[in-house]
Amino acid sequence: MSPNESGGFTGYTLYPQPNGPTSQPWSSDTYTHVLVNADRSWITSTIYHELRHVLAGNFGRVAPYGAHHTGNIDQSTEEAEKEAVKNQLDVMRK
Repeated sequence: MSPNESGGFTGYTLYPQPNGPTSQPWSSDTYTHVLVNADRSWITSTIYHELRHVLAGNFGRVAPYGAHHTGNIDQSTEEAEKEAVKNQLDVMRK
């Protein structure tokens, strides 16, 4: 989850919850979903960020590994955002 200063969100990674719902938003089926709020950010940057959560959580198999403040996920998502911005600016310059 990536809340912004006005209380909205830029994106969520929704993992399946085999043991029932948690206090976090979750996927209601057996798939991992990415939800992006296009009104709050650069879509490309948010997608890159959320997909790093998907990969870190092994598509929901070890969802806790994809949580912020665990392992190197914060560094990884920050790098993903920078890569997305660079790629988008490169395309815009052409």
